[in-house]
Amino acid sequence: LQERQACFWANSPVLPEVCNVLHASFRPPLYKAHPARVKDRLPLLRGSKTGPAARPGQADKPGIVSAFRNSARRVLGFFISTLWCSPREFLIEHQHPQNSSQENEPSMLPRKLVCICVALLSLAALAGAQTWTPLTNQPLPFGLFHASTALLLTDGTVMVQAQESSAWFRLIPDKTGNYIKGTWTSVASMPSGYTPLYYASVVLRDGRVLIEGGEYNGGSTPVETTLGAIYNPVSNSWISLTPPPSVAEIGDASGIVLPNGTFMLGPVSSFTQWLLNPSTLNWTSTGAGKADPNTEENWALLPNGNLLTVDTENGTNSEIYSSIGGAWSSAGSTLVTLPSNGGMGIVPELGPALLRPDGTVFAAGATSNTAIYHLNTGLWSVGPTFPSGIGVADGPAALLPDGNVLVDASPFFSGPSQFFEFNGSSLISVPAPPNTNVPSYYGRMLVLPTGQVIGEETRESNIR
Repeated sequence: LQERQACFWANSPVLPEVCNVLHASFRPPLYKAHPARVKDRLPLLRGSKTGPAARPGQADKPGIVSAFRNSARRVLGFFISTLWCSPREFLIEHQHPQNSSQENEPSMLPRKLVCICVALLSLAALAGAQTWTPLTNQPLPFGLFHASTALLLTDGTVMVQAQESSAWFRLIPDKTGNYIKGTWTSVASMPSGYTPLYYASVVLRDGRVLIEGGEYNGGSTPVETTLGAIYNPVSNSWISLTPPPSVAEIGDASGIVLPNGTFMLGPVSSFTQWLLNPSTLNWTSTGAGKADPNTEENWALLPNGNLLTVDTENGTNSEIYSSIGGAWSSAGSTLVTLPSNGGMGIVPELGPALLRPDGTVFAAGATSNTAIYHLNTGLWSVGPTFPSGIGVADGPAALLPDGNVLVDASPFFSGPSQFFEFNGSSLISVPAPPNTNVPSYYGRMLVLPTGQVIGEETRESNIR
């Protein structure tokens, strides 16, 4: 592991000093990554969709959470194991981020500024010891930047889209690996005419960034665009991506990278999924036997390479996709209702689902319910309930280094957001970033190599 890490950093322009520190400090086995590795430490980007892949709530907006619950050495081990994992481990379901179907139009909510801040979990064992710390630098001056999807690149830097724009920015940690004191640089803009909001997004195994679809594309009316693009960080350039054949809508689709490096896409309103060969950029259909459409659903990657999803339009049913057979089968009932449309007459929304190190998948609902899938039995059990009727409709979550899940919840499509940690049995209230008087789907989370979580949350006051 140490030799591989040294080779990894030898090709990176960032953090050479950190590599030396980690090299000297790490003594196997200080920290053993779960077989699923850090990939499953993200929601998802709704991504869960990036999110789900990038739905309003699965992985897009700047803040930070670091965990040092046991010891500094454990964090160093997590740092190493995270960076050694392949890029597929940093998806979105969304996170989503994954993306979903139609929510309130962005124009129905006033544009607000985005605060990029960082929550640091202290050495204390209690979840409530965490705090939020703003990044020292922001991408642009006050009032000029609204953050959207955030993605962790293979060199440890972070790419963030300016919301509903073709512009992207890159956060580079300082030479000690400190993201809070990192600096920003602009990168090449996406192809002309492509300014998506709520879409599938992933980092491919070779380090390229793939963006596909978008519920919105430069306007307040949902268009479920089929546009897509791939970014090459080496050449700092984008190319347009041809959509799957005969697909009329992609929108805020689910997206994920499978263990073999293939990108899998779930277009909205369709029972079919598509596999993209990252070398040839050719699409192949997959997903026989899907019980309901892909809309608003997200995928949790399991240790065996299969995918788990909770249906949004099929009661309490859940399904498993076989990455070998290319077909879906029932994973049983979640026992409690997770999807909800909030009485708005739209396709039901859902919350993120994350694989935990103990071999369970924690699934949060757009209702106040949660459910837990047990890999050892293939059965679901009822999880804890969010208080006061709040839920995680298209909201984000992140898997912390200690196995707890950090969740952003709120009333359905309404503020304020409240934050919780799921510790395996209970939901524990934890501090929220300043001025989070917005729905949870405005939030984004991204796990960093340091064990911190960069969290983006829209706000009205000055960026601090």
